[in-house]
Amino acid sequence: MLYDLKHISFDMYEAWFDDFVIFMSKLFAPVHVLRIKYHTGSDYLDPNDWEQLIKIRIPYLLTFDYEYHDKDITDYADDDFHTKINRFTSQFWIKHQWFFEFGINIDEESLHCSIHPYRYIRLESFLLIYPKNFLFRNIWLDIYKHSEIAKYFNKNLSDNIHQEHTNNSSLALLPIIQLCINSSSFDEQDQLFMNKFKSTFLSVPFTRLKISCEAIPIGMFVRIIHLLSNLDSLKVSSLSCIESDWLVKSDGETSFSTSINSKITNVNLDEMINMEQVHFLLHLCPCIQYFQVNISKHMNLKMLVRFILIQASTYNFDLRFLCLSIQNANEDMVRKLQKLIDTEKLLSNYMIKCIGNHILLKSD
Repeated sequence: MLYDLKHISFDMYEAWFDDFVIFMSKLFAPVHVLRIKYHTGSDYLDPNDWEQLIKIRIPYLLTFDYEYHDKDITDYADDDFHTKINRFTSQFWIKHQWFFEFGINIDEESLHCSIHPYRYIRLESFLLIYPKNFLFRNIWLDIYKHSEIAKYFNKNLSDNIHQEHTNNSSLALLPIIQLCINSSSFDEQDQLFMNKFKSTFLSVPFTRLKISCEAIPIGMFVRIIHLLSNLDSLKVSSLSCIESDWLVKSDGETSFSTSINSKITNVNLDEMINMEQVHFLLHLCPCIQYFQVNISKHMNLKMLVRFILIQASTYNFDLRFLCLSIQNANEDMVRKLQKLIDTEKLLSNYMIKCIGNHILLKSD
């Protein structure tokens, strides 16, 4: 028995799952970390097979990272595939805190499926696991990699969360299914490729979307959001330029709307080019509570904050947390924003702070 073998990584081609099971059954090692990259066939995508293997042969497994790539998409529109994805949200996967990701690369017309562990925040001396009704229960936005920022946002809640976690070690977590879409160009052929996934978007309850859509038409982007009715988190790496007349009608009302059942509360705009993009995302996600924007040092910070807060007030957005990521953020910027907010009475009860290259605004 290999008593010291706790980490295993595989990069596999043309290997059947049954053969992998035989290998693991003969290993007799207390494996804690298993990482697999698989390149051919969908033989490794059955959650029930993985569950049985892990329970029987890898019972000490803590970290499971699995990645599978494929350019053959003929099987990805059928009900059997959708059922397999949905089974990755069973109590077994939630208990182990592993989530499923489905990725679409439009440029290469390829797919990837993967399994990853949840990413949690260590706050002081305990592992911060949020209650299921808390805003950041499945937080994945980049800003929360910074423990001081996590502490700042949650300093009024940390004691209660700590107590709840202490009293209930089996705290319920909601399932995560993540969808990733990448594209650097988009034409009629790409449109046909994306149409193949409509049934997948409708059948699988994706909760998070990471999308790089600089070349994807805004109308297509909105249609994708409409199809993904279970989303609670959205990260946009890049977004097409949006003309102001596309956003607003002559009477001043917005020219597009989303489903009344939109659940998106967490939004991250990774690269802001103009104010129209912010306007677009605010109205695309009317339930927004957390908004992170990465902006250039040349952006008029006061104008941006004024615009966001006025929009939130005018349209009754429940915006509680605003994070502005900007190079060389400093206390002088914070003082100017604080003066703006107080002078124009944009907020009554709030906290604002600079941590690293981030300016954080929290309203009560």
